[in-house]
Amino acid sequence: MKARSVVLFLLFICSQGMAQRHKLDSLLLLKSVDQEDTNKVLHLVKICWEYKSIGKYDSAVIAGEEGTALGLKLNYKRGLAKLYNNIAIAFGEQGIYDKALANHLESLRIKTELQDKKGMAQSYLNMGIIYVEQNDYDVAIENFNRSLELSKEINSNEFTGNVYNCLGVPTND
Repeated sequence: MKARSVVLFLLFICSQGMAQRHKLDSLLLLKSVDQEDTNKVLHLVKICWEYKSIGKYDSAVIAGEEGTALGLKLNYKRGLAKLYNNIAIAFGEQGIYDKALANHLESLRIKTELQDKKGMAQSYLNMGIIYVEQNDYDVAIENFNRSLELSKEINSNEFTGNVYNCLGVPTND
């Protein structure tokens, strides 16, 4: 029975990987036939995220940068904010914190311009996480508190809970 459980687990993991690869292949196909419009930007947002999710960080950044070039050309701010966020997360997961923060700040700048409070709260939360990774707890807490204020302002209990979870994470000191 134990061997069967292991086999089922491995089949589950493989099927998840295949499904994720299928999704990425589908997105790449859509991107190849897209016009240079906001749909292509949104497909590149998803491609960037999918590459990041499977650990192909260089491909994630390349897709993200392709999307930002088109987003800038189209002046598509919502798409740009998402792309900068996804690029930042890809850099953060690699431990390239200076580039992660630069992209989170650019995403935050656009979200602020759009008055996207939920997006702003997410950016502050993400930056707080980066500062925790850098052991800069004072700045991390400042960012978490900004995120908390915004999440309460928009009445998002789920998001507020996420921020409280980050504030309650014990340090390794």
